[in-house]
Amino acid sequence: MIEELTLRNFKSYKTKQKILFTSGVNKISGRNATGKTTILEAILFSLYGEVPSVNKKDLVTLGNNDLYVSLTFFSPITNKKAVIVRGGEIIRNIEKKEESFKSTDLFLDVEGDIAPLTREKEIQNRLRELLGVGRRTFLNVVYARQKEFIDILNPDKNRMNAILGLTAPTEIKEQLKEVKKVLEERGNLKDKNTLDERIRNAEENIKENNKYLSEATDRKIIIQKEIKNIAEELEKIKRNLDSITMLFNDFKKLDRQRTELELTIRLYDNQIKKYDELSKKIIGNPEKEMEELLKRQKTAEATEERLRTLVDDGLIKKRRQFDAEIGSLRHKIDEHTVLSDSGLTECPTCGQPINKQIIEEDLAVWKRELDENCFKLQNIENEIQELNYQTKIARERRIEVERSLINFKSLLKQLEDLKIDLEQIESKKTYLTIKMEEDVKTHLANISKELAEEFVDYAVVHKRIENEMNNLIELNKNKFSEITKREGLLSETNRIIKELEKRINTQEIILSESKNRIEQINEYQEKIRVIEYIIEQYGKYEKDIRENTLRRLEDWTFEYFKKLTDQQLYSRCLIDREKYTLEVQLKDTNRTIPTWRAGGGHESIFALAERLALLRVSGFPYLLILDEPTDAIDSDNIPQLLEYISKSTREINQILLVTHHGQGEDEDINLLTITKENGESKIF
Repeated sequence: MIEELTLRNFKSYKTKQKILFTSGVNKISGRNATGKTTILEAILFSLYGEVPSVNKKDLVTLGNNDLYVSLTFFSPITNKKAVIVRGGEIIRNIEKKEESFKSTDLFLDVEGDIAPLTREKEIQNRLRELLGVGRRTFLNVVYARQKEFIDILNPDKNRMNAILGLTAPTEIKEQLKEVKKVLEERGNLKDKNTLDERIRNAEENIKENNKYLSEATDRKIIIQKEIKNIAEELEKIKRNLDSITMLFNDFKKLDRQRTELELTIRLYDNQIKKYDELSKKIIGNPEKEMEELLKRQKTAEATEERLRTLVDDGLIKKRRQFDAEIGSLRHKIDEHTVLSDSGLTECPTCGQPINKQIIEEDLAVWKRELDENCFKLQNIENEIQELNYQTKIARERRIEVERSLINFKSLLKQLEDLKIDLEQIESKKTYLTIKMEEDVKTHLANISKELAEEFVDYAVVHKRIENEMNNLIELNKNKFSEITKREGLLSETNRIIKELEKRINTQEIILSESKNRIEQINEYQEKIRVIEYIIEQYGKYEKDIRENTLRRLEDWTFEYFKKLTDQQLYSRCLIDREKYTLEVQLKDTNRTIPTWRAGGGHESIFALAERLALLRVSGFPYLLILDEPTDAIDSDNIPQLLEYISKSTREINQILLVTHHGQGEDEDINLLTITKENGESKIF
């Protein structure tokens, strides 16, 4: 039950006003355009945040920017008191010159709840719990808009299905059909034939490839056996070849020994020849020749030393003395010549008187001495040059003697070394000759033992071993070629086996995946069969629930009609199953007529009765909101309709009635009178 409504700046209600409602009839009356319907719109806005067919910004009073609405009601389900508050404001976009509505305040406070709800979705869910009906039922059954009061007698079919809740089974059935389509798409049922064909092909391919695989495996086993046999033969050949090769290598070893012996003999002969050539260079007795060379070396060294001594210790000393005397004389001559030419009478150094004649005499003596000394010095220089030349010749002779001595010593050393080499080479030649003879005998014995045949001729057995080795090498090569060829065949066979296994594996994967998909398709087919069964059963249920709902609506409508009037002219009410029009059966006859042919007074009663029946069938016999129901009938029947509405409070707890007529204002009615002053609505 609605208890209180508070509104401010809501359409024509500018100042804050509070409206108190009671149980029974709450009649809202007043002249046209005073704001009666606005009160009902405020209730709708409080509950659902909007008014059908009205822009939210048009709910705000002109000249103001915000609105406020508060609704207090008791839940008929929980019997708890609840308060819902909504506020909003106008938002203006100056650039675009547009206005929009923005919600500011919103909460639902329910008695006993821990905290108010502030989210729209949570509030709407809680309202449905509190009221027991949803928004669609409230707007179509509880609330009868202006001029739609008697439309319920000849309603729109889809709207009536929605009012009766009959759209839900249809919607569910359609959703089930959509589920069926989704299952068909997800299950890919159209692919079943393709998958069956793919499975058959995969099984045939697997069978065929398994046959080829078996053949390839048998071929592999044969090739492996052939390779094993050839490998054994090859191993035997290799062992024989190793033995023959060892014997052949012994021949090579003997050849190397023979070559070494030949080289040693050739070297010995060369060294003998060289020794003879060197021996011819020595004439006479080597010891006497060495003694003579040593004697000549000493004589040359003594001559060179004597000449060097004559120069260094004799002539060079004399030359130094004459150089000193000549230098002193030249100095005295130069000094006195300058003094004589200066014209001085007194010596600047010693201060004695200068006698030019004496000076001239001294100068003449000194010049004669200088000339004599220079002559002697020149003689000494000539003698030094002569001695140096003789010294040079003596040194060259000494060097020549020393070179001859060195060459002679080297020749003797070479002869001595050659003699030692010859002894060593001769010893080696003897050793190699003996060893060669022994190794040949031993090798021939080994060959005879290995080949079980007696051999004497070295060249013959050498050729025999070489031929035997070449034959084994060729045979080894051929067998190796055979085994290589078999290994190539084995590799190719392995490749074929691997390829066949890969193909089989691929086909097995295709087979497994296809079977899995077939199983999935079968599962989806089973699900689709279940859905089809449910759709079939739901179709029956839809018909049953529709029929039961309409029968209940027929029965309750007739029951309410009988309670509202004592004129019992009809035996029952009927609803056309196709058009949903309400018909009545005349009493004592099978004839039915539409309610609009029953007369204006009865038509309004039937409209009221059917609406009360709808509330009962919808499970909400608590509240009925009627906006100018008298607009739908003629003026003669208005008082009777208002009287019937008042009587309806025996069946429903609370009625909100908007009308501009004055009838029906008995003492039990909560009368709300609306006036309008200076464009603002006021409630009394």
